[in-house]
Amino acid sequence: MSATRLLFAIAAACDFAPPPKPPPPDKPAEPKPAVVVQPDAAVVDDVTPDCLDTATHMIDVTIAAIPDDSERGAQERNRARLVRKTAEECSKKKWSRQVQDCYTAATTTEAMRGCDTLNK
Repeated sequence: MSATRLLFAIAAACDFAPPPKPPPPDKPAEPKPAVVVQPDAAVVDDVTPDCLDTATHMIDVTIAAIPDDSERGAQERNRARLVRKTAEECSKKKWSRQVQDCYTAATTTEAMRGCDTLNK
């Protein structure tokens, strides 16, 4: 068989169809729905300025009274959270002016414990 006939035989065996189209790219993943975080029911959105001042003073006195440097440092890093939680508690439970004044006047943790009896 000559080379020409071989080429014709091979060409005849092919269907001369264009190559198949590549499959379409995968569809992009559907975006995940946004996660909605429900606020904790115990969180008070409106912290009163008086409660914030009282809480700041209470945490200042408490942290200053910690004798161990590493523990005091750890509580310093938590200061904002501690102030916020205390201010929320004050606002939520509507601490009286007398109770807030007692805590604000206290310069030791022992004195603050005395204020706890007013705050019931």
